[in-house]
Amino acid sequence: MAVNLLVAAVTLLMIAFVVVWLFAPRLRVWMEAPKHRFLENQRRFPDIVRHDKKVFGDSDGTAV
Repeated sequence: MAVNLLVAAVTLLMIAFVVVWLFAPRLRVWMEAPKHRFLENQRRFPDIVRHDKKVFGDSDGTAV
C-alpha cells in the first residue's frame, strides 16, 4: 500500500514538473540554468579535462 502511494506521488510530481516545463518558458530558463552554466564553464576552460582516465589500476588502465 505504501509503495503504491509513493509511486503515485512521484508520478504526479513528475507530471507536474513536465507540465510546468512545457507551459512556463520563463521558469524553464531558470530550471535549465545550472546545465547551461556547466556547459559554458566547459567551453571556457577546455584544458581542465582529465586526460588520465586511470584512477587505480595497471599501466594499461584496467582495474586491479
